[in-house]
Amino acid sequence: LWSPCKIGDIQKLKGIQRYFTRIKECEVMNYWERLQHLKILSLQRRRERYMIIHIWKMYVGLAPRNTALSFHREEDRNGVKAIRPHLYTDAQESVKPKGTLHLL
Repeated sequence: LWSPCKIGDIQKLKGIQRYFTRIKECEVMNYWERLQHLKILSLQRRRERYMIIHIWKMYVGLAPRNTALSFHREEDRNGVKAIRPHLYTDAQESVKPKGTLHLL
């Protein structure tokens, strides 16, 4: 699965999706209405969904854990936390990424 991370590549793909959703029955709708009518998710939503599903598969052992993620289950109702190591050790505190992702 190809998942572009460069803004230019994402914009090109979005333009292609905009172009190909302009079909006769949707010609008066805007882009978001066309996606809803055709039951298509936006590129951003598909990417987020894929990432969540892939992390869940890593947690349950259905996908190889080829990253430095570790999982921690808490006793309260927050579910499972995916913890990644901090990559930016020299960055200021205000710009350091947060290290947890909650899986419910």
